[in-house]
Amino acid sequence: MWPILCRSCIRKLIGRNAKISLQSFNKARSSKTDEIKVYNTLTRGIQPLLLTEEHIVKWYMCGPTVYDEAHIGHACTYVRFDIIRRILKNIFKKNVVMVMGITDIDDKIINKASQEGSDISAVTRRYEDTFWHDMTSLSVERPTVVTRVTEYIPQIQLFIGQLIDKGSAYKSPSGSVYFDVEHHGSDDKLCSHTSQEIYESENYNGEKKNQRDFVLWKASKPGEPWWPSPWGQGRPGWHIECSVMASSLFGSAVDIHAGGEDLIFPHHQNELSQSEAFHGCHQWVNYWLHSEYFRSPVFKRRSKQDVQVTEECH
Repeated sequence: MWPILCRSCIRKLIGRNAKISLQSFNKARSSKTDEIKVYNTLTRGIQPLLLTEEHIVKWYMCGPTVYDEAHIGHACTYVRFDIIRRILKNIFKKNVVMVMGITDIDDKIINKASQEGSDISAVTRRYEDTFWHDMTSLSVERPTVVTRVTEYIPQIQLFIGQLIDKGSAYKSPSGSVYFDVEHHGSDDKLCSHTSQEIYESENYNGEKKNQRDFVLWKASKPGEPWWPSPWGQGRPGWHIECSVMASSLFGSAVDIHAGGEDLIFPHHQNELSQSEAFHGCHQWVNYWLHSEYFRSPVFKRRSKQDVQVTEECH
């Protein structure tokens, strides 16, 4: 049986940090300046927050893949960013437009539906509802806009088609489409080459031009859900979904892109590469914010996925 973490337990673990953050920002404001500074993964340093529009914060947040219950890692990430969002809104009086993308088609979701003998949409609806219930129990404010991958299939296909037209992507014999890293120009804006090399060595297949290339459109396997496309039956790859959903609402200039630090590579690095190739720009996102892993001696022997979020102790 999984251990249960109640709302009061979570507040004891991370609520104290929230209070400290708010106090420090209040002090900063009362001591001559309204300047906001953030740690930016892109520059690996603390920088003033300069917005593309003076009083509007365009913020894209990676949401959960809805195949299971929310765990302590989700709780920490979304509570921490909720604190930052409230600071921007309530102390600095910024209009924060937060878009959260929900992954509702993925290998893990397909496997879960198969195990349960359920329809995929039934699985994703159930776990998304549970996620929102848990976030509400933690007093995390809802995003301004919620997007879901399955609602953006036409936009995803158009995005991929334009990358192919630009020479930044190619179709494989199987009907999958890959991003051409060499054509775009290899970079390590968000991560080290060492991280990339380890991942690439574990995820190489023979149909890619280069082992660093990553999938944009996955050809369907027997029994998997699929959508028709110019390249054959298939579904979106993981990284393309956030690029498309963020670009559809914010275009080629995003102020903040946020998520857990486990997403820095490969997800955010690949997302950044394909988006800059699509938009023809050198900086699609100005500030990448990442929440560190949850660390506590109480749970050091347990995986974060083994600690559920619930409203009451049992």
